[in-house]
Amino acid sequence: MELRGRWRNQYGSVLSLQPEADGLLAGTFDTALEDSIFFGTPLRIAGVHSGAGLAFSFGLERDGVATVCSFTGRLDEGRIETVWHVVTAGKPWPHAIMTNADRFERLD
Repeated sequence: MELRGRWRNQYGSVLSLQPEADGLLAGTFDTALEDSIFFGTPLRIAGVHSGAGLAFSFGLERDGVATVCSFTGRLDEGRIETVWHVVTAGKPWPHAIMTNADRFERLD
């Protein structure tokens, strides 16, 4: 199974992936979580892939606060299993970082 296509995680967020032959990864991430700083617009991702492994990131600055998110994972039995980190400049360290895991299922 290949990475190309649209994937939805357990919260309803949608990841669109466009892997390239040279190992680069492009696409968008559109969060369904209304309380996320990333909510409201699909964000362009940039990343890499190798075999079943992948990593991608995106970020934005909103209301003067810069925030970035990075996912790392693998294609496993038809799902993409990931761990992610969000780091924001809007909070004092160590409250500026969140980490969790997401599972993406294929939409198309």
